[in-house]
Amino acid sequence: MHRHLALLSLLCALTACSQDNPVPNTPAAQTPLHAAELEVSFTLKIENLSQETALETGFSPLVWAVAAEDAVLLRAGQPAGQALERLAEDGNPDPLLAALTPALKGKLATALAPGQSSSFSFKAKPGMKLSFASMLAQSNDLFVTPARGQLVLFGASGEPIEPGAIALTIWDAGTEVNQEPGKGPDQAPRQAGPDSGTREQFGVRELAEVQDGFSYPQLSQLLRVSLSHDHEHDDHDDQEHDDYAR
Repeated sequence: MHRHLALLSLLCALTACSQDNPVPNTPAAQTPLHAAELEVSFTLKIENLSQETALETGFSPLVWAVAAEDAVLLRAGQPAGQALERLAEDGNPDPLLAALTPALKGKLATALAPGQSSSFSFKAKPGMKLSFASMLAQSNDLFVTPARGQLVLFGASGEPIEPGAIALTIWDAGTEVNQEPGKGPDQAPRQAGPDSGTREQFGVRELAEVQDGFSYPQLSQLLRVSLSHDHEHDDHDDQEHDDYAR
């Protein structure tokens, strides 16, 4: 009972603050249709699977952006920056959303509790990449993105990549000392207030490179993110999605 109450409190707090089988990044087998002019409607579905693990955790409202530029959200080894820090430590998506420069960007309206899912849709052209980030709430400063920070949406021929589950990476923002996942007093469900915890000053690193002495479930057991697209109906209106901001 106490754990369920804690999870409900966490979701309220995060909302108020505002793979095993990855899809290869290869083009779908379709006939080219003037690829340089093609605009495709994509849908991203996010599923919190953590209820099946020892680390039941929420995930903060996801922030996303679509752009041709590289390294929209982060550069490995470089400081996180205040906006990314607020997402990684407190689950607050708003500073990061405001700081992102791409015109096509947005966030999910709410956090995801264990067992919950959500989705959003967007349009993109060849050469564009999808970036997104969401805090692993039962941590001090961990967050999830596509593998290597962003997902290339089109192959070399200009065709959209195959639909399905995408590879993910979990990062340590390097701004707060890690405590035992799911138990630390300075983690979002239990911290006294935003920006609590012992500070550290490292660059953003993949969690696999951080030797904090703690064990974590496989990310594919905690979260599944799947991409689909409607190549045949790319002139139709976008499907409804959460809190779409331009």
